[in-house]
Amino acid sequence: MTETAQAGPTVQTFLLGGGPEDDSGKIGRLLSQHDLLGAVGGDLSRLTRQGHEAAAEGLASATTGLLDIDVGDVLVYGWRTHEQLIAAARRTARVAGRQEVVQLGSHQISSTLRPTIDLRPGRPADRAQGRQLHADLHAYPAASARRRRAH
Repeated sequence: MTETAQAGPTVQTFLLGGGPEDDSGKIGRLLSQHDLLGAVGGDLSRLTRQGHEAAAEGLASATTGLLDIDVGDVLVYGWRTHEQLIAAARRTARVAGRQEVVQLGSHQISSTLRPTIDLRPGRPADRAQGRQLHADLHAYPAASARRRRAH
C-alpha cells in the first residue's frame, strides 16, 4: 500500500478562501479596486491601458505564486525562529557588549527574460529576439540582539 502525502492548506487559501474564482483573478480584482499600480506612480502611471492590464496581470500572477506556501511550514518556521531569538536574547543578556544575529528567513527570486521587439516598417510585424537575461535575488532578513555595555 502506498500513501500519498497531501499538501496542507496554503497561505493563499487561508487569505483568499477556496472558491470557484481562480486566485490570480481575485488578486487582480483587489489590485484594481485599490488602484495599486496607479498609486505607485512613476513610469507605471504612463502605461497604456493594455500595458497597465498586462502589468496588473503579471503582478497578480506573481503574488499568487508567492502565497502558494504551506501554512504549517510557515508556523513551524516561525516557532523555531522564535526559539532562536529567545536563546540569542538570553545569551546576550548574560554578557555585556555581546551581539548575536539571528536569520529570520530567506527568499530567492529568479527570473529569466527573453525580450522581443516587433518591427513594423509598413508590413506585418517581424520579431527581433533579444538575448536571454537571467537574474537571481537572494534576501536574508535578520534580527540583531545586543546588550549595552555596563556603565
